[in-house]
Amino acid sequence: MSDKKTENFTKPLVALSILHIIGLICIRYPGLLEVFQLLAPFNLLIVFTTLLYYQKHWNFRVLAFLGGIYLTSFIIEAVGVNTGYIFGEYKYGRALGLKVFNTPLVIGINWLILTYSVALLVKNMKFGVYGNALLAAIMLVSLDVLIEPVAIRTGMWAWADGKVPVQNYLAWFVFSYLFVAALLGSKSKLRNDFAPYVFVIQLVFFVLANVL
Repeated sequence: MSDKKTENFTKPLVALSILHIIGLICIRYPGLLEVFQLLAPFNLLIVFTTLLYYQKHWNFRVLAFLGGIYLTSFIIEAVGVNTGYIFGEYKYGRALGLKVFNTPLVIGINWLILTYSVALLVKNMKFGVYGNALLAAIMLVSLDVLIEPVAIRTGMWAWADGKVPVQNYLAWFVFSYLFVAALLGSKSKLRNDFAPYVFVIQLVFFVLANVL
């Protein structure tokens, strides 16, 4: 990566890092939990907007794939939370904002941030589309292992018996694989040099949130 590109990313990296540090402070101190819950949906939207700002090429295919993943992931989550058949028995709290069909509207944004950023991270690896998608799915399931305790702690969602079922991780793996494979296999000219940083920021945030 050139010095110019690194310099160009300095401001968004600092801004997103500050945003996530604020989140860590709110998680660390129980008295600030309501602040975290209030800010969480806006955090996702800011990350998503920043991420898409650095997408190099825009065309119908890009919009169709991103819109398709948002809609598909929202429907999957809505079916999952209302039936318990996909991820297991769970319900969303108030930390992710406005809900439709008991499902936060931003949950599709969360899926987009994660699958899009990890897809760009593995895009140029030498395992082919499906091998790269497999690696990405493993990475996302590993990230979900870190997300779950934080999500439960902060009221994003709760599991029926207080434990995360294996079914959840299997579903994450399957849908992550399908979404990333679709993105990598498309002809939508995905190119975003900032996307890998976004995935790393998410990873570091949830690692720290688990240990602080």
